[in-house]
Amino acid sequence: MTFTIVLAIVFGVLFLLAYMTRRRFGVLTLALAAGSILADLWSSEATPYVANFGIVIIRPPLVDVVAVILTLAPSLILLFSGPAASNKFQRIGGSVIFAVLAVVLMFEPLENALVVDEFGKQIVSRINASYAIIVTVCLVLSIIDVLQTHVRRNESKKKSKE
Repeated sequence: MTFTIVLAIVFGVLFLLAYMTRRRFGVLTLALAAGSILADLWSSEATPYVANFGIVIIRPPLVDVVAVILTLAPSLILLFSGPAASNKFQRIGGSVIFAVLAVVLMFEPLENALVVDEFGKQIVSRINASYAIIVTVCLVLSIIDVLQTHVRRNESKKKSKE
C-alpha cells in the first residue's frame, strides 16, 4: 500500500503545482518528455558527480533520485513562465494530464526506489501494460494544446489590426 500512497502523493503534489500556477499543460508536458529523455541519457552518468558532492543515499538508489530530478526539472522551471490557462476546466484538465504523465514517466525510478506490495504489483502491471498509450495520448493532447495557444495569439493580433 505504501507504493500506492506514494504514487497518489506525487500525483497530488504535481496536480496542485500545475493547478496553482495556472499554466497551460502543453508546454509543461512536452518539458516532462524532454526531462524523461534527459533522465534516460544522463542519470547514470550524472550520479557519480552528485555522489562527489557528498550526497550518499542507499535506499532509494541515488541513480533513481537523479532520474526523478532530471525528469521533473525542465517542467518545474517552466511552471513559473509561459501561457496561462483561461478557465477552471482548462486548469483542472491540464493539471490532471500533467500529473498523470509525470507519474507515468517517473514510474520506473519510483518502482525501483520503493518496496512494491501486492496491491502495488497490480498497479505496476496495469501501468506497464498501458504505458505507451498513456504517454502517447498525453503528448498528443499537449501538442494540440500548444497549437491552440499559438492560434489564439495570431487571431488576437489580426483582430486588433482591423
